[in-house]
Amino acid sequence: MTEDLPPTDADDWLLAADSVTAAEYKSRGHEPAHPGLIRLTDREGVVRLPSFQFEPSGQPRPIVVEINQLLEVDQDPWGTADWWLGSNVWLDGSPASLLGTTPDEALLSAARAEIPEE
Repeated sequence: MTEDLPPTDADDWLLAADSVTAAEYKSRGHEPAHPGLIRLTDREGVVRLPSFQFEPSGQPRPIVVEINQLLEVDQDPWGTADWWLGSNVWLDGSPASLLGTTPDEALLSAARAEIPEE
């Protein structure tokens, strides 16, 4: 796992997305260190977890965990957050905004398209 680098000015929009702190998530009985979750550390050192990753119950969405791991969230949490929150030409919108309305397989296919062929 790579060290979570501090955010740059270009990352501010990712930090502005709806999120919960690791402490808040833990206080609700969940594990913020779950290996498939995006964790972004802000300039104050607070670990933030973007909210789109969670079901209403607070449990991680299985499709999000699967795609996060495919995109190597442990190596690049900022890039993974950018993929979810940015516009995607394959999906005609941001993947995070399409959760629950777009088939999981379509989201997975769009994520696979990001992986360079070896």
